[in-house]
Amino acid sequence: LPFDNSIFKDVQLTSSKIFDSEKNLLGSVCTLHDITEFQLLRKSLQHWKERYELALGGANDGLWDWDIKSDKIFFSRRWKEIMGYHPHEKTDNLNHWLNLVHSSSMAKVNETLCAHLNGNSTNLLIEHSLKTKNTWVRVQGKAIFDKDNKPTRLVGYVSDITEERHFENEIRLFAQIFENTSEGILVTDPEANIITVNSAFCYLSGYSKREAIGKNPAFRKSNRHDKKFYERMWSALLDTGSWRGEIYNRHKNGTVSPESMSISTIKDEAENIMYFVGIFSNISKQKEQEEKLHRLAHYDTLTKLPNRYLFLDRLNQCISQHKRSSSSFSLLFIDLDNFKPINDLYGHEAGDLVLKTVALRLGSIIRQSDTVARLAGDEFVVILSNVETIDTTTSISQKILTQLNTPLLYKEVELQVSASIGICIYPEHGKDTQTLLHNADTAMYRAKHRGKNGVYIYGM
Repeated sequence: LPFDNSIFKDVQLTSSKIFDSEKNLLGSVCTLHDITEFQLLRKSLQHWKERYELALGGANDGLWDWDIKSDKIFFSRRWKEIMGYHPHEKTDNLNHWLNLVHSSSMAKVNETLCAHLNGNSTNLLIEHSLKTKNTWVRVQGKAIFDKDNKPTRLVGYVSDITEERHFENEIRLFAQIFENTSEGILVTDPEANIITVNSAFCYLSGYSKREAIGKNPAFRKSNRHDKKFYERMWSALLDTGSWRGEIYNRHKNGTVSPESMSISTIKDEAENIMYFVGIFSNISKQKEQEEKLHRLAHYDTLTKLPNRYLFLDRLNQCISQHKRSSSSFSLLFIDLDNFKPINDLYGHEAGDLVLKTVALRLGSIIRQSDTVARLAGDEFVVILSNVETIDTTTSISQKILTQLNTPLLYKEVELQVSASIGICIYPEHGKDTQTLLHNADTAMYRAKHRGKNGVYIYGM
């Protein structure tokens, strides 16, 4: 209604009818109440309620307000959205919340809620999953108590923490993987100072976490790699973000072992390096197995000399090297005389002893730059590199004959063997492996035909 000075106020009109004794209407009494301040207060409260709901909406949380005496509860629109209700669906009692709690969480929810209403906790805090949705929520609130310390009201909010839970589970999973993997892992800061290591690192290196943290990974270096090795490693790491290779590192006890290592960079959104992560495993057993396989593939198991495969490879290398330098080398083809009778008379054990002794005696005569190999049976070959004259080759061959003619003892029996040696010279008697080997073999048979225990030079 308008008042003085054109001021409008909100009023509440109350009207009462007046009747006589015969119930005839005599008139009515009207009263006016100025409710302007009440309306302003109500609008202010509505304004603050809207602000609060907007703030909660912005925080992505849902409001709830439980009047315990009337057992009525208010749930905001965002609360309904989080819990899976339709915005206009009726939700006005506590069961509209409790009925959604997953069975695995129900006991904990009831226990925590009762404890708070009994005054055993300052604030209500519950995390539980929903049975109707694959959702986790966090419920937070605070009870209001009367003068008799009885709860009259419980107000709070609910937050959707599903992504947070998934993230926590991923972190927990990665932490378990980090600690339980058999590979050693170390993480460094951008200055390459170790900030953490896993249990496998401690097992493989011998150092505890306390001993490793704060140090540069170089504290384990073996000094088997030169400066260029580490420069190439860091160059690849900084240029491409990763490096993978084999590296020798030192154990705390001083032993040096080969490791297969992978190093990666972790960067922030601005491409600044935040961490270096190294993952490694000890490959000593693998290396030992590779060495065994290598020896089986390239060396004779009885005499430990290079076998035919490795000999041909070295002969090819020798040809290439002397072709470039236009120089000569000698090839000796050695076949033992009277070896078969020893095998037949005394057995394979005696024959093996002869072959191993021959191998040792040949090795004691030739230089480290030369090669002695066992081709097959009782056939041996020798490459004399950088021996360019026939006289020198013949002199070495005679030494070999002298050594091989020395008797050896087998079970108190003296065994006597000799050898026939064929010689050919590169490039005079051949320029490829097949020709050289064939001509040396031919020369050896000539030596045998001339009475054994002798030397024959191809083409002489």
